[in-house]
Amino acid sequence: MTYSSNSTGANFTITEGTNLTISGSYFVKLATKRDKNIYGYKIYYTGSYSGDGSCNLLYANGSAKDSMVVSSDAPVFVHTIVTKYQYDECKNWNAEQWECLTQELNTALNPKQFAFSDGHPKRYDIPMSDIESGSCYVVVAHYADDTVLMSEVMQK
Repeated sequence: MTYSSNSTGANFTITEGTNLTISGSYFVKLATKRDKNIYGYKIYYTGSYSGDGSCNLLYANGSAKDSMVVSSDAPVFVHTIVTKYQYDECKNWNAEQWECLTQELNTALNPKQFAFSDGHPKRYDIPMSDIESGSCYVVVAHYADDTVLMSEVMQK
């Protein structure tokens, strides 16, 4: 296993058959290999979870274009993903496709972890000033129970 660290976090390279133990409650992003040349990413929650997921929500904040509403009964990791692909090309992508392409062409912005215990909704601010005019973007939420929700595709 190799390890490196920089200002945005730690990077590990783990070979098949290697176990990685992470103490504490965190959301971690791990690369996965699905086929010979196809790679993807999965975000996992390392803490325990005892809720039922009934409060897992991600929805538009009324008519506001600069925020979303997030709710859960456990921790949630939320981020905005921006792409330079045209709307017609990205409008049908799922969350996995949006996140996988962030390593090549997209940019993940404003990552935030929310701590929930009661399902009371919280506001997530979309970093509109960091999104170029004409760019498409989504907000993706990863919940402790492994649920992934994504906003509709929006264009600035």
